[in-house]
Amino acid sequence: MRHAHRKPWLLFLLMVASDLCFIQTVRNRAHSSIALKSIGNSQDGRPALRPPFRFHTLASEAAIKEGLEVEQYLSNVLQRQDDFMKTNEVVDRGDFLESLRQAMRSTQLSLVLGGKNLGKTLMRKRTVRELENEPNANLTFMDVNMREQPSKELFKAILGRVASKRSDWAGILQKVASSLASAVAIGTNPGVVAPAAATPISAAVKVLVDSLTSTDREQTLLELIDTFRTEGNDTCILVDEANIALPAGEDPENIHNARQALQYFVMLTKEAKKTGVVLITSDFGYPFRLRNCGMNLQDIQRIINVNEVPKADMLQLMVDRWGMSEDLGKEFFSYFGGNIDLCSAAVKELARKRSALDPFCIVDCPGLPACAADPDAKTHLQNMLEQGWSPVYNLKLDAAAKLIAEENVGGIVAKRSEYFDQPENMWNGNHEFALVPSGTLMRWKIGKELARMESMESIGKVASQPPPAVWVCQLGSPDGKDFEIVGNAFKITASVSDVDDLKKAIKQEKPNRVICDADEIDIYSKEDGRWVKEAKMSASLHNTDEADCYGFMLPAGAAGAA
Repeated sequence: MRHAHRKPWLLFLLMVASDLCFIQTVRNRAHSSIALKSIGNSQDGRPALRPPFRFHTLASEAAIKEGLEVEQYLSNVLQRQDDFMKTNEVVDRGDFLESLRQAMRSTQLSLVLGGKNLGKTLMRKRTVRELENEPNANLTFMDVNMREQPSKELFKAILGRVASKRSDWAGILQKVASSLASAVAIGTNPGVVAPAAATPISAAVKVLVDSLTSTDREQTLLELIDTFRTEGNDTCILVDEANIALPAGEDPENIHNARQALQYFVMLTKEAKKTGVVLITSDFGYPFRLRNCGMNLQDIQRIINVNEVPKADMLQLMVDRWGMSEDLGKEFFSYFGGNIDLCSAAVKELARKRSALDPFCIVDCPGLPACAADPDAKTHLQNMLEQGWSPVYNLKLDAAAKLIAEENVGGIVAKRSEYFDQPENMWNGNHEFALVPSGTLMRWKIGKELARMESMESIGKVASQPPPAVWVCQLGSPDGKDFEIVGNAFKITASVSDVDDLKKAIKQEKPNRVICDADEIDIYSKEDGRWVKEAKMSASLHNTDEADCYGFMLPAGAAGAA
């Protein structure tokens, strides 16, 4: 089970983008999809929210056309899908990739934001590889994935990456760092760093870097950047999973380290313009930890959002590469959009569960019911379901928008931020911020949750309604044809809701008059001035008064004293 709930901190930077001095391109293409995430539609505009779902039926139809059993057909799709996933191939998202290249070539402090499993790491690796292998390339990457070394201090990880990429870089790093080594008394202990002849350079550098203080590592990195610049090379510091690299939390040391790192990056980019820094994160929501680090949000110069694979490219992948039928591919896209990882997981679930596959169980979002239960958040959710976005007019005071972002149900984007595939009319109006669902599937999960709540509310309304006020009178028919009222009408004091309840209540109210069993009593109501017998015991009752009441008739010989 995948969990959509994660502690947030970086997506909120999108919300302050209107106050930032971005150097960016804002694209205004009209799409039917939601911002950041492509939205697929079934024939009626939305996929089904409840069973039966069509995945297994469509797979069976495709299998018949190929002369296969559905199990073999799905096995073939799985095999081709697995073969594709092993290639680590990037399905092109040209606009995003071009923006990422521009950020890497700049001397800006940039953020790349997007949900889990959208291929950020794959696209980062591809872009770095392409830029490093360009003819006459002069861009040096210090790229580190903190997921691979979550316990390592950020600057130690960056310097370690430099030492491991190329031996000549390790030599440069060793030379630069050695000038600082005496400050930490390395030179007084020759055993700490073995001579180059006895120890590989990278190992020697690792020991040297480990021995430096955090401040010395920062200074080493700065001098290393200057050395590369002297040789005619630009540099880019690229930190994947930056949320792991800057774990402020509540620990004073972590807060200090995160604050120091962020201020250092601002110095390198905005102030000194020595290098570009690109932070990549999977987190959504308000940046409480980042603000606790003392980060001035206006120092972020560029924000790029990772979008899902566009519909045409995603369908081509599923049909041509995975071997799905076009109808089955469209059904997958309608629920999961261009999220390759989710589609892949859903195919595996389809092969395992067959017709019992529930697409809404592929991703778990425990915070969604809490959002739907909040009246203001519910309004946002309804907008997000209907049009793919919801306006946010007062960012600081909109607690509902904050709740939705915190629970990773949606993300807050700014009008001036850089993103792709925005929905139509998203910025029509006076708002500068908007909420968007955190993915295609999330939009439909919102719809399912709202429908569930509406159903529960309807049940609650019925249960909370007071029972009808019921008046009755006894009827007689001396001639066997016409009815006449016997005695006065009286009000039933017991709680009754149907004809069966009323019969029992009449016997209870008038035990001396009614000496037969309750089920032998006939109940009548007036229709167009005529007494008509109620045929069903379960028939619901309505409010009546003394003048317009129900009538009851006892079987012959069953009437006692009035």
